[in-house]
Amino acid sequence: MSVRLVIVFLLVMVILALVSGPGFRKFLLKLLGINRRDR
Repeated sequence: MSVRLVIVFLLVMVILALVSGPGFRKFLLKLLGINRRDR
């Protein structure tokens, strides 16, 4: 993965979080939790 791709991905996630509100944060935390368990 290139650094630029990671930065863009994080920016998109932040924008989506701001647009979607608190419900998206819960979803994102679940997604990150699954990813951490995967690794």
